Amino acid sequence: MKVSLKTVSGERVLCLPEGLGEAYEPGRVVELVPVTGGVKVRPVGLTFTEAATRLFTQKSGLLHRLGDGE
Repeated sequence: MKVSLKTVSGERVLCLPEGLGEAYEPGRVVELVPVTGGVKVRPVGLTFTEAATRLFTQKSGLLHRLGDGE
């Protein structure tokens, strides 16, 4: 995926596609992590709803795998 890097008010800004708006809404703090060949963008911290959803999704997956004998 290619995105634009622009300058706004003296700051460098990455312009993310509309489809990423749900994960990275305006004002959300993200962390830029250098990786081989590029940069990974990930949100810093989770809202309570996001944390609860992630926890129950992971727990459900774990219980499913245990039930299948994995």
